[in-house]
Formats: sequence, C-alpha cells, structure tokens
Amino acid sequence: MFNYDYVTLNNTQIEARRKLLDQAGWQAYLAPIILLSATYAYRQLMPSQSPFSTRDNKPSPLTILTRRTSWLLNTTYIPEFGPLHIQLLGLLYTAYLLFRITHQTGNDYMHVTQAFGHVAVSQLPMHYLLSVKSPSSPITKVTGLTHERLNVYHRPMNREYRLFCIYGCS
Repeated sequence: MFNYDYVTLNNTQIEARRKLLDQAGWQAYLAPIILLSATYAYRQLMPSQSPFSTRDNKPSPLTILTRRTSWLLNTTYIPEFGPLHIQLLGLLYTAYLLFRITHQTGNDYMHVTQAFGHVAVSQLPMHYLLSVKSPSSPITKVTGLTHERLNVYHRPMNREYRLFCIYGCS
C-alpha cells in the first residue's frame, strides 16, 4: 500500500523538493487564515437573525430542513470528540492537510516525512491563538465565540497536530 523508498536525488531534484515542501507548508499555514477571513466576512455581511425564527404559524420546508440538519449536526455521538459538526470539520481539515502532505511526493520517503514536519509546524501559530483565553483574542473577535466554545474546535486540531508530529517530527 505505502511504497516509499529512500531516493537519491541530484541538486535540481533537491531544489524542487525544497520548493514543494515550502509550498505545502505555506498552503497549510494559510488555510486557517482563509477560513477565519471567510468567517469574519460572513459575520459582517449576514444579519444576526436566527434561522429558526418564523413569523407565521407553519414553518416552511426549508426551515424544517434547517432545523433537522442543525439538530443532527449538533448531536454528540462520541462524547470524547464533541458534536458531529466538529468531528466532520476535523475530518475534512485532516484530509486537506494529508492531501497537502502527500501531493507530488511520489515514492520518496524523506519527502513525505519532511512534508509531515512542515505541515505540523505550520499549524503551531493557530494552536497558540486558539489557546488564548482572553476576550481580546484575535480568534474570539473574528468568530464571536468564547474560549469555551473555541476549545471544542481546538481539541480535534490538537489531535491532528500530535498525529503529524509523530510521523513528521520523529
């Protein structure tokens, strides 16, 4: 399944590997910044109206679908991992980071392990920002969530980081 070997590279190939590693690290670093920027723009452009409020007695089919989807995504099936929407978000983000790591690595073992390290280190600034408990935290201001609500997102990201460090930093 995993057919990785130690590959001998010439100087041009080493330079190409370095460029791909830098690119993977930067793209993984910018992903949460882009998500936070989109979240901030959404919060600024959309009115703070509850999707559950209706004026008439009978809710529309879209409102019913929104309520059911919200209920399903906010249900906790595994208490250790939080609500389902947190698990799905963590799974998608992990899949994205794994794609960034394995993209264009071929069968070069050193390239894959170095990419694990680059991506793991690129996630450190976001970990530190998520751990800040102050109400003046940049992430608290952007998302409008308290530290207690952000901590639920921090936990799966921390699990990903530990996984990447095990494979890339050892």
